[in-house]
Amino acid sequence: PMPGFKGQLSEAQIKAVEAYVLEFAPQKETTNLLAAVLQVSDRPLVVRGGLKSYQKDGDVITRGVVLGGIDGLSVEYDTQTMAILAFRKGEFVQRDDWGDRGGALLQPLGKLLMSNNENENSWGFFSATGFRDVDFRFVATEVSEQQAKIVYRIVDPSNSVEVAEVVEYFEFAKVRYDEPNIELVVDQHIEIIWLAKCDSSLFYGASYEAPLSWRVGRGLRLDQVELNKPYTFLYQYVMLDADTQSDREHQGHPHD
Repeated sequence: PMPGFKGQLSEAQIKAVEAYVLEFAPQKETTNLLAAVLQVSDRPLVVRGGLKSYQKDGDVITRGVVLGGIDGLSVEYDTQTMAILAFRKGEFVQRDDWGDRGGALLQPLGKLLMSNNENENSWGFFSATGFRDVDFRFVATEVSEQQAKIVYRIVDPSNSVEVAEVVEYFEFAKVRYDEPNIELVVDQHIEIIWLAKCDSSLFYGASYEAPLSWRVGRGLRLDQVELNKPYTFLYQYVMLDADTQSDREHQGHPHD
């Protein structure tokens, strides 16, 4: 039998032998088994989780949703306010929020096209006479072969009545634009069903100046609609090319 050798080697020598033996082991790639890069292929994807705020460093959107389209467009939402947080193009999302007790944030991977620095529902929202005095209730997401959709309801805060249901999905515009100063266009397809009467005169539209390099459509009044009848319309976000944007800034008009 092998004789005992306790006490024959110092602690440093034991470490040296250990390191020498480990050199014979095959090299292993270090990977995070809790992380996954999600890619959109022939079917849209939807992922929920925490998102970084574009308003202040360190702020977090705890109930975020990212819609990934087959055309490479992804849209980030805050489901507490139903605010559109950002548009991206390209890769979809890396998620490692299965670790750290779910505390890790989603990491959108595509090229950032436009971000909402207000983190409020100011791109496409319902409002009464220009004020943000309606509430939103996230309902669900839906995925078909072509679109990733988000569904929410508009709530009258005075009586908690759900006054309308909205279904939205996004895609890069398929219609060719002849204007030479347009870089790209994002189409927001919207279907609205009015569920109850509301005293306020409601409209759909942007209530603030467009981000740099963008032009945003404005307002559609919805106070003359029939109950329980679906209404569909298109809302567009237009990205201007760099030369046009530079000219606008030079003329003192950084926003539309």
